[in-house]
Amino acid sequence: MLLAVAFSLSLGAVPHTELPATFVGGRVFVMPRVANASRRLVLWLDSDGGGFLRDSLVNELGLETTAAHAAYLPKLNERAFPPPAGNHGALPILDDAHVAGDPIYAGIDGQLGWTWLDDRIWTIDYVGHQLYQDYSAPPYPDADRVLLSFDARHRYPKMDVMIDGQHYDASLDTAASVALSETAIQGLGDVIPGVRATSFVPKRTLDAWHTAHPEWSYIANAGVTKGISLIRVPEVRAARAVFRGVWFSTRPNDDVFQGDGADLKLGPSAFGNCAVTIDYVHESAGFECST
Repeated sequence: MLLAVAFSLSLGAVPHTELPATFVGGRVFVMPRVANASRRLVLWLDSDGGGFLRDSLVNELGLETTAAHAAYLPKLNERAFPPPAGNHGALPILDDAHVAGDPIYAGIDGQLGWTWLDDRIWTIDYVGHQLYQDYSAPPYPDADRVLLSFDARHRYPKMDVMIDGQHYDASLDTAASVALSETAIQGLGDVIPGVRATSFVPKRTLDAWHTAHPEWSYIANAGVTKGISLIRVPEVRAARAVFRGVWFSTRPNDDVFQGDGADLKLGPSAFGNCAVTIDYVHESAGFECST
């Protein structure tokens, strides 16, 4: 109870708007309602992506499109819902055929990435399952503040993290997800859905960790597709914030790292017990975490 009160005091200390959202397996989905309809959109929140709308949604709602194979969100009932700012508000169209059969994309209409997040301040309360757009920076303690760096276009936040005495350049990735096999789910023995939030690591790094620390929990061939293994890192440090028991996953052919430049992608398997502020204006993140 004391922790919940601490969260509410911090989150309530700045003017903000709560946006409709749902949390499933540590993954965050924004859920605005279409104007003059009972239909709610399911938009995956991705701080390490550019956003998209699925072509099935574009066809269902007859959305306005552009010559660049992009589309605009429909009119929404939430008056305070901020529109995407980049690309004049249009989001690329994702052809359903490209993700057919991938359980990570099941049930979603699209994704909101940097064109929606940039130049704004956000708090994702993973404990209370709430999403806020803040209008000033929350007064989290300096001990919980982590400096962020961005690429030249100010799209994707990264931060310096330390694992086992080594520094890594890690993307802050709210959408990092994995689809686990039934065998892996049974081995973990938890109640989290098989499609769940994770953090990503290249295979060569995971193999090095596993060799150096055979005592760290490790599951090979853990995904519904080949090329996915898991390892549990006891401690990840970002400035003075500490995340414990962090599960990292590989991806087939390290696809999420191609052309990226990041060493790791830190996702909700690290900060899923925190209220996380991502401040694009002041280039910092705040983490208020339970123990």
